[in-house]
Amino acid sequence: MAGLGFNPGSSLGIQGAFINLVALAAVNTLLAGAIGGMAAMFYMWLFGPAKKPDPSMSVNGLLAGLVAITAPCAFCQRLSRR
Repeated sequence: MAGLGFNPGSSLGIQGAFINLVALAAVNTLLAGAIGGMAAMFYMWLFGPAKKPDPSMSVNGLLAGLVAITAPCAFCQRLSRR
């Protein structure tokens, strides 16, 4: 998958204090693709004309998630607070 090589690999600070940006970019990219694919699958399952999961729409959702996270992948923080 090109997104997992591009987003973390394009971080300029792979060494030193910015190593956390690489890990954050990798995790955000992986989660965005997974959530996009699952959201499209559930949408088609619940609201689609056939009322069953559609693999082509799941792949489209995965790609949409990867495209949406490409620019801000290293700057999106977690949603929960501790």
